[in-house]
Amino acid sequence: MEPALANIEAQGYENIWLVGGGALINSFLQHSLIDEYIISTIPIILGGGIRLFPPPSPEEELELVSSKQYSTGLLQAYYRRKQKI
Repeated sequence: MEPALANIEAQGYENIWLVGGGALINSFLQHSLIDEYIISTIPIILGGGIRLFPPPSPEEELELVSSKQYSTGLLQAYYRRKQKI
């Protein structure tokens, strides 16, 4: 288990807010520990950049819960991971 995950588990946290790079997010994805995503899209086309979810990332099926558009053009989408049956 990743050190960050072990630390969170040792402290008894159940709900946390992740803000960080792809390596941090990937450790949680590998253990299926993310069930909600808030993804913001800024209306600027970049010529390159860092992947939001770098490989290896497991495939996740999400459902859109809500979205909000701001006057700046920013779009914020709130997704929930679909429960596997």
